[in-house]
Amino acid sequence: MDQITDNLTSIEWWLSSIFLGVLLNVFSSFIKDFIDKTYRNASQRLSRRSEKERAKIIQIVKEAIEYPNGLSVLTYQANRYMLLAVLFGVISLSFTIPLFRDDLLIYISSFVLWLITMCICIIYLQKSHRYDLAVKVFIDNYSIVLKDPTESDSEYTE
Repeated sequence: MDQITDNLTSIEWWLSSIFLGVLLNVFSSFIKDFIDKTYRNASQRLSRRSEKERAKIIQIVKEAIEYPNGLSVLTYQANRYMLLAVLFGVISLSFTIPLFRDDLLIYISSFVLWLITMCICIIYLQKSHRYDLAVKVFIDNYSIVLKDPTESDSEYTE
């Protein structure tokens, strides 16, 4: 408590507080601009990535429409990628089993192998999700693929 009262009565503490406040105020505008710019760029990248993903799904559905058993092919692909993701997930779990040696190289290599298999698992999960969405679009009467944007919806117009 004595130290707090000593700090409040010392001129050095007050000058350093004022200096720090002014310094933070000056740099806060630069930091705010940097954060705003970073957020804007990230959201633009995310929207571009979403559009690319939507285009991939539409292309997959367009290719599946050409075949008489297109829905079963899409379902097969979705299940295939999901099973591969589960397989690599189980394989990655095997690298987390502790080894009974005190060798750092073994632990590092098992961590690297775990990381690689988890990345492969995530890639297959993304592919499975893409084909799941393609199946949904296919089942929903090709609503995204065959709809002409120039035509008006008859059910929404009066």
